[in-house]
Amino acid sequence: MSEKKPSEKVEKKRMPYLNGFIVGIVIGIVIGWWFKPPAVISVEDFKLATEQGFNNAKDYSREELAEFAEELARKLRENKN
Repeated sequence: MSEKKPSEKVEKKRMPYLNGFIVGIVIGIVIGWWFKPPAVISVEDFKLATEQGFNNAKDYSREELAEFAEELARKLRENKN
């Protein structure tokens, strides 16, 4: 009886996953090549919406920080007296 080395066992277990990974990448590339993304979505509209959302979040954060600083200053004044 010839026993297999541990390294051969690991290689045999790893090969199906490696083959599946390679086949999945090839299928993804082929599908991506044949089917282009829809032209319905305008890149400029997406950019403007993202920029507007970022600006709104920035304004909200600025207001929250100002309110926190004012509240902290008020508490410090009260504790000082």
